[in-house]
Amino acid sequence: MQSYTIGQAARLLGVSPDTARRWADAGRVATHRDEAGRRLIDGRALAAFSIEVAQGAHTEDGETYTSARNAFPGIVPTRSARHRRGSPPRASGTRPAADPTEEHQLMSPILPLHRRTAALALSAALLVPALAACGSSDDKKDASASPSSSASAEPKAANLTVLAAASLTDVFKTAGAAYEKAHPGTKVTFSFAGSQELAAQVKQGAPADALVTADTKTMEGLLAQTNDPSIIAKNRLVIATGKGNPFKIAGLEDLADTKIKVVLAAPEVPVGRYSKQILDAQKIEVKPVSQEPNVRAVLSKVELGEADAGLVYKTDTLKSGDKVAVVEIPDAENAVASYPAASLKGSKNAEAAAAFVAWLTTPEAQKILQDAGFQKP
Repeated sequence: MQSYTIGQAARLLGVSPDTARRWADAGRVATHRDEAGRRLIDGRALAAFSIEVAQGAHTEDGETYTSARNAFPGIVPTRSARHRRGSPPRASGTRPAADPTEEHQLMSPILPLHRRTAALALSAALLVPALAACGSSDDKKDASASPSSSASAEPKAANLTVLAAASLTDVFKTAGAAYEKAHPGTKVTFSFAGSQELAAQVKQGAPADALVTADTKTMEGLLAQTNDPSIIAKNRLVIATGKGNPFKIAGLEDLADTKIKVVLAAPEVPVGRYSKQILDAQKIEVKPVSQEPNVRAVLSKVELGEADAGLVYKTDTLKSGDKVAVVEIPDAENAVASYPAASLKGSKNAEAAAAFVAWLTTPEAQKILQDAGFQKP
């Protein structure tokens, strides 16, 4: 059975994400977390909770429930009593549930028909695989075949502004072009910087639609400004040295040599935090000649010969050619960088922003990321 994020559950129930989150926090509907750390609601639990919704007219905080028709254009109005008993309304143009028996089991047999109609419509909608962009692994495969599909119409064309970590500069230019081609009329503009700079911009209310950081910590600090994030990729650190590796650097311990000019990212920058983490774990003391605001600045120092070595993401070195040499760091000594993506609550293009974030998890987008050296989320 597929699962849903808090935001998806809110749309299904016709309430605000904050209300759905409060219900989850209060234990009214059970949640769990997946491997990426996303908070999810099992479809079976959500269907059962929809029955409770159908039995009441208002939430505890005064917010009115909306019908499944309002949440999903095309679903027969839930107040209509003309359906055959046991035949729930479903969205026009969508395929029926794969297992009608499972759908029947979701419904309470003791509720009279007129009390079950709202819950019935929602339960039917819950069984549409295209709504499970963040569900189980099998459901993800179904949804990815039609990345922008949902029970509602394709989001309107929009001009999207996406704030993205500097290490995504090259790959997101390719991804943005692919997205625009698949969504005629939509324009995606990226603003690249260190994740800490992007976080500051979001907190200051910068006009943007989505955010992608190079670590989960930064994203977790923006819960009030973002919708539920999804991990779209992972990365690892390497040592970038001068052309030909003139100092014959072989590993992290060599960076402690005071004869070698080492440049690192500032500790508030994700790659700087990862660098400190792996150096501290190996009890290696490095005195950098400078601390840079993002990973691209670190790599540039090495490329220009202003530093002999620096710790950067592996993906950043792929386009440097022979300007730098790359020294791999063993997994046991390395750190894994996770890249969460989320639409912003302040976006004026909410549907289009959510659609872009969802697209980043599709096979098309994942291939672009992995071709650029990023690891699977």
